[in-house]
Amino acid sequence: MGYEKAKKCFHLPYGMVVLPDGKMSSRKGTVKLFSELKNGLYESIYKDYLSKYDPSNPEAKAEDHWTTEQLEDAKRKIALATIKYGMLKVGTDMDIVFDQDQWVAKKGDTGPYLMYAYARIRKMVNEFQPTCTGTVKPELLTQDSERRTLAHLNGMWNTIADAAYKYDPSLVCRYLFELAQLFSAWYQNKANSVKDAEPDLQATRLAFIGAIASALKLGLGFLGIETLERM
Repeated sequence: MGYEKAKKCFHLPYGMVVLPDGKMSSRKGTVKLFSELKNGLYESIYKDYLSKYDPSNPEAKAEDHWTTEQLEDAKRKIALATIKYGMLKVGTDMDIVFDQDQWVAKKGDTGPYLMYAYARIRKMVNEFQPTCTGTVKPELLTQDSERRTLAHLNGMWNTIADAAYKYDPSLVCRYLFELAQLFSAWYQNKANSVKDAEPDLQATRLAFIGAIASALKLGLGFLGIETLERM
């Protein structure tokens, strides 16, 4: 065809984007228009994630108010994360089932869930790190859950390399979701309190969860997803 850069290109076939009840059809009126998609996502995202920061919301705390620009920026980033992650988490040999409610959910294998996990860790680090006087001592991480998480963190670059070699970003998605689940399980154990830990253990736990946040941010960045410090 005379396209000079063809030799640098690679054709990656992938499945169709369908709805939970089947293919989109203009004849049946089931095609998702971009305007409909955008408005629907923005509405869900505002309600589930951002209304608590809106000054016009009487239930929003004054100290939590965001500017209009911050709200719009967050809305756009979460919407993009919803679509990008929802598309990329599916293997290239499978159809992509678009379900807006599932894709934008706070829990489960979604882009917003991973962004929320990152923001929750950053909130903890920003809250306790400035007053932490302890020294990081990795040997204090003795729990099986911590060792499993550290082993998972150690495998990040191999996962990214494997995904690049196979042209399969779903491997990165799966890795990040598993990492977020490991953090969630660790965090829900009351024995792992950061606030009540003695100084050295607090410093170590802050470094531990900080590493998880860094991995989430880096991995999401490879998927073209920007993180937020608050959600």
